[in-house]
Amino acid sequence: MNSLSENHFSFFLSFLQFVKHLTVSALCSSDQYVWGLGNNQVAYIFSPETLLCIQQILLAPGAVTSPLNIHYLNRTKQILATFTDGTVIVCQSEQSVPDVTGTEKDQYKVFTLPVPMNNTFCSIVVETRNSCQLWRGYNDSEIGICDITSVLHGLKLIERKEIEENLLDCTNNYSRAGCYLLTSWSSVLANTHYVFSYVYPGTTIMRWNVFTQLEESSLDCHAAIDALSPSKESSCQVTTMNVINSHLYIGTTLGVVIIAEALTMVPLAMLNCHKSSEFYIKSILPLQCEAWPTDVCTPASTAGVPRSAQSSRDQRGIVTIGRGYVDPFRDLVERLKRSYIPHSGTPVKVPLNLDSPSKPEDLYKRHAFLLTWIAEDWLNY
Repeated sequence: MNSLSENHFSFFLSFLQFVKHLTVSALCSSDQYVWGLGNNQVAYIFSPETLLCIQQILLAPGAVTSPLNIHYLNRTKQILATFTDGTVIVCQSEQSVPDVTGTEKDQYKVFTLPVPMNNTFCSIVVETRNSCQLWRGYNDSEIGICDITSVLHGLKLIERKEIEENLLDCTNNYSRAGCYLLTSWSSVLANTHYVFSYVYPGTTIMRWNVFTQLEESSLDCHAAIDALSPSKESSCQVTTMNVINSHLYIGTTLGVVIIAEALTMVPLAMLNCHKSSEFYIKSILPLQCEAWPTDVCTPASTAGVPRSAQSSRDQRGIVTIGRGYVDPFRDLVERLKRSYIPHSGTPVKVPLNLDSPSKPEDLYKRHAFLLTWIAEDWLNY
């Protein structure tokens, strides 16, 4: 879901309630459509306007293990699907032909990339000016990198030789660890491309230079939580991460989101937004507030100011999706109830009778919540 662009985020919300009869494991957006990867090796093409599935493409007639992710390649306008057994399938549009109703449908050519087969936990495609790389997370804390530039341009399809793979070592203190999360970012300031990786179990995020394929920096989430909130439990695992507008967002099993500068890896703030539960925080996605029908995300300082006159930073937002919801106001009341206020020289308990037979926190914990945040001035949180 991290591959879904902010322009199609509203589609994703409607999609959840509209196509319940389809089993879709991953989504990505192209120039015109939203693509879904199904459990039966089928790629679905959806229209963002009508929410209809306008075409289905069989990617693999034989038995293939579970689908993993689906990526859209901007340069070559191709779709790349990855599977947990290491299979990588490319879907390329060839031409448009009319069907029986007279409606034109694209004809697609499907082929399997000759890449090494390994148990794969995650994948990301990094497109630079002159190359296209496929990064995949493996067992034993390894990352496999394949340069698929020439293959996607059709220069080596006839040879069908296995593509060479470079392996990166992300070894931590755990013997049975695997690289479970990968996300990419292009830095305009540094004029380079980066990939962020996370190895489970563990608490460390690593940042890799795409061109040199060397680790340049890292962030220990355990230490970051200790620094941002010393009184909070800091033992956690990472459940999701994303880079949005030069900020690295990290979701954890504690239900908190850590915000750090992507270029320096310096932690800036921590959002205590979801509950600690088995669902954790599943996704952190970008959101443009200017696309909202109301001004719910507009800061008070810009109220009444036309959108055209507001800076882009005033319109940025993020969405967190996870189990449970932390109500900051109720938490404040609970802290006041447990505190003592000096009155006439004698400490007395705060007289707040807000106890109820059923605690709202229990109700919150049983449901998944989608929360929106204004993504600015993180240092003030």
